[in-house]
Amino acid sequence: MEQDTELKNVYERDMEEFPPGTTYNIAFKAVEENDTVLEIGCATGYWGKYTKKHKPNAEIYGLDYLDVHVERAKETNCYKEVLQYDLNKADESLDRFKQKFDKIVILDVLEHLYDPKKVLMWLRNFMKLDGKIIISVPNVGHKSIIHQLLLGQFNYTPEGLLDRTHIRFFTGNSFSRVLTEASFKILQVMRIQIPRSPYEQYLPPEINNYINSLPESNSFEYIFIATPME
Repeated sequence: MEQDTELKNVYERDMEEFPPGTTYNIAFKAVEENDTVLEIGCATGYWGKYTKKHKPNAEIYGLDYLDVHVERAKETNCYKEVLQYDLNKADESLDRFKQKFDKIVILDVLEHLYDPKKVLMWLRNFMKLDGKIIISVPNVGHKSIIHQLLLGQFNYTPEGLLDRTHIRFFTGNSFSRVLTEASFKILQVMRIQIPRSPYEQYLPPEINNYINSLPESNSFEYIFIATPME
């Protein structure tokens, strides 16, 4: 498996706190004290480390694609187990975890995968019947991308909405359909609002006013909480 050096640098972080209203904080709050949790895309383990510190009875497992992340996450000693795994294969090698988890946390991961719906359907196997999945995905309908398109641009970056490793793009409505088609019932949808765009200055006021009037143009990211349909 070829490992991406730039990707390693982007996702190697150390966070001691998660401010209110961030995806990490929302996911943390969704976990209860005695939950068994699977964190997908655990990176270097900063979310698991924070969660275990504040909810010591939670049992947390981690998955990540990069070997260096797996080793760093293990070093936190906050995970019951950390495995290197490529979600694009979604095979039977993790069957020992069937119906094990109260919560699955998958933050900013699905946009990096070839078939997010297939992965979500596969993840249902590992959730308890009343389990919940907490997902965050970026919004391709954010004003900064609309502005770029109107200016004839679509500029990939090392991270953010147009992270160069993104394979799939979603709006709130399109991802809601993905969840429903994967047989999940959506319990809650939250939005991370960022009302700024560096491209706004290059467009006429009447166009900016129209874009600002669009219901989701300020939504940078969506957080979904869902449960398997019966």
